[in-house]
Amino acid sequence: MLDRLPRSQRNLALGALALLAAWGAWVVREILNPLVAAYVLAYIAHPLVLRLEGRGWSRQRSVNTIYAVLAVVTAGTLVAVWAQGSHLAARVLDPNAGLLATLDLRLGEFLEGHRDSWWLAWLGAQEPGDGEGSALMLMAQQLWAEFGTGREGDLAATGAGALGHFFGSAAGLLSLIVLTPIYAWYLLFELERIHAVVRRFVPAPEQERVSRIASSIGRVLTAFFRGRLTICALKGVLLSLGLLVVGAPYAVFLGMTSGFASLAPFVGSVAGYLFSFLVALLEPGADLGLTLLFVSAVFGLAEVVEGYVLMPRILGDSLGLHPLFVFVAIFIGGATLGMFGFLLALPLAASALILFRELVVPALEQFAAGGGAAEPAADRGDEPALPPSDGA
Repeated sequence: MLDRLPRSQRNLALGALALLAAWGAWVVREILNPLVAAYVLAYIAHPLVLRLEGRGWSRQRSVNTIYAVLAVVTAGTLVAVWAQGSHLAARVLDPNAGLLATLDLRLGEFLEGHRDSWWLAWLGAQEPGDGEGSALMLMAQQLWAEFGTGREGDLAATGAGALGHFFGSAAGLLSLIVLTPIYAWYLLFELERIHAVVRRFVPAPEQERVSRIASSIGRVLTAFFRGRLTICALKGVLLSLGLLVVGAPYAVFLGMTSGFASLAPFVGSVAGYLFSFLVALLEPGADLGLTLLFVSAVFGLAEVVEGYVLMPRILGDSLGLHPLFVFVAIFIGGATLGMFGFLLALPLAASALILFRELVVPALEQFAAGGGAAEPAADRGDEPALPPSDGA
C-alpha cells in the first residue's frame, strides 16, 4: 500500500514507521538486550567461524565446536566461582563473625590503636593522650551505631536495590544470561543473510557509504570487545597474584572477578577494589590500616599496568575518544540502560561518533560553505584514521 503513495508521502510514512519502531524498541529495551548482546557476540565470533570454514569445516561444525569449547571453559569457570563464592558468601553473611561484625571490630581496633596519634587528635580537635578519646572516634562509633549495627536487614535491602538498579529485574538478568548464547548461535548461521537483506533496502546511491560506515563500526566493536576481554583476563591474573602476595583471602576469586568487573569502566574497578578490601578484613588479625595500604597498592599497580601497558598494546586508540567524553558516556549509559549501559557505553559512543563524522559533519561543512558540496568524510586528511581491519 505504501508503494502506491507519492514519493514524498511514502518517505514521510517510512520515516514515521522508523520512529515508531525506534520508540517501541526503547520501551521494550530490557527484552531486546539479549538480542543486541547476541548480535555483538555473533559479530565478534564470526571471523573465527569463517577461518574454520576456510579449512574445509561446515558452518554447523564450526559453530558447534566454538560453542563446545566455550561451554567447557564456562563450566570450569562457574565451578571455580561457585566453590569460592558460596563459601565467601556464607562467611560474609555470618551474623556473628561476618562482614558487618568484622567491620565494627576492625574500626574499633584501629581507632583505639591510634587514639594517641597526632593526626587523629588533630582531626578530632583534641590533644593527644586525652583519656576520653577523640571526637573523631566518638563520631565514627556513633555513625556506625546509628547506620550499621542492628540494621543488617536494611543494609541488605539497600544493596539489593542498588543491584536491581544496575541489572534490572532478576528475570531480565536471567534472560540476558540464558537467551544471549541461544540467540548468538542462531545469528552465526544467519549473519550474512541478515546483512544482505539490510543492504538490499539501502538506497543504491548510498550503499557504498553505508557499507563503509557499517564496516567502521564493526571494526570498532570487534576491536573493543576482543581487546577488553583480553585486558580483563590479564588484569584479573595480575590482581590475583598481587592479592596472594599480600595475604588476602580468596585471592583468585577476588582478583579474577575484579578483573572482569572492570568491563564496566570506573564503576567495576571501584566496586572490585572496595569488595576486596572489605573481604580482606575478614582475615584473623587483619589491621585496617595495613590492609587498606596493601589492597590499595595492589589495585593501584593493576590500574597503572592496565592504563599504561595493556591498553596501549592491546586496545590502542581504536575508539579515538577523549577521556572526558569517555567519562560522560559511561555514566549516561549507566543512567539509561543500567549495568548493560555501563558495558556498552564506550562502543556505542564510538559508533555514534563515527555516524556523526560521516553524516552530520559533511552537512555542517556544506552549511558553513554557503550551500556548496561538502568534501566526503573519508577523503579528509585531518580526520583520525580508523582502526585497521582485523578481518571481521
